[in-house]
Amino acid sequence: MLSGGLDTSTIAAYATQVRALFAVTVCVPSNQPIDAAHKQTLASKLGCDAGAFPSPDAAYAQQCAAWLNLTHEIWWISLDELLTYAPATIRAIRSFDPMQVRNGITIYCGLLRAKSLGLRRVYTGDGADELYAGYSHMWAMAPDQLHAYVRHMATIMAFTTPDLADAVGIDTFSPFTEPDLVDLALELPYEAFIGNREGRVMGKWIIRQAVSALLPGDLVWRVKTPIEYGSGSTFLGPLLQSRISDEEFFSECETIAATTGLRLREKEQLYYYRLYAEQFGPIVVADRGADDCPYCGHAVRPANRNYCGVCGAWGFAQVDNR
Repeated sequence: MLSGGLDTSTIAAYATQVRALFAVTVCVPSNQPIDAAHKQTLASKLGCDAGAFPSPDAAYAQQCAAWLNLTHEIWWISLDELLTYAPATIRAIRSFDPMQVRNGITIYCGLLRAKSLGLRRVYTGDGADELYAGYSHMWAMAPDQLHAYVRHMATIMAFTTPDLADAVGIDTFSPFTEPDLVDLALELPYEAFIGNREGRVMGKWIIRQAVSALLPGDLVWRVKTPIEYGSGSTFLGPLLQSRISDEEFFSECETIAATTGLRLREKEQLYYYRLYAEQFGPIVVADRGADDCPYCGHAVRPANRNYCGVCGAWGFAQVDNR
């Protein structure tokens, strides 16, 4: 499942030494109704050219596939076509969290395409960011804090890929979550996580060093780009924002809150909740236990997570709406 990011490119670089690989990439084409302001904001945030959007992954994935001589398939899929896979994605991951759904749709479509090509197993890059300091909020942590955080992430990290793969009927393998690589992350010194290149702080330093002789520099030093941004599925948000009126949103959210206690934050979340409720029934927040999410009432597991994988609420330790 090749995004052309550091993690999937690293896996491809090593795996292709022992077996022939077929790479699959999912991208939104440029002829879509894309909000220009949102595109520019994302480009500035990721430090890349706005002209690469909606799918900056495409060029990197093509570069990686050519460099490693991979057979490569890009599925160019429109935003409206992506939405047709939203019900199946939501059914598989049991979530109406916009971030989870946007990322999940891309993965689901990639797995579907892999299976349609007769492939039986797919490599994914899950776990590298959590264990090797791929997220920018980890880079300013002091050494002791970073080590504690990595240990914490090793105990709570969870990914939707296995559920999506089960729904599609294909096997997946995530090397970075294997016990040996988890143990390695827990033993590494601070300098293995964080480095500085040309004035830019970067995480996953040991991974970048490990593949510096195997991949071109553009891939080795690529900035972290979440799945939804790299594939273009992030633009489902502005699309749905434009299709649900303010009046419709506030009226429906008010009704849902009054009848179930569920609080919805945005139009995209409302759209996904409708699909969720069609499949699993409405959520009743009053049924929640003391350690459950205060926004949707679902169990948060493990209990020391401050993020709900069902509705996407986070940082809610201080919130109590009962």
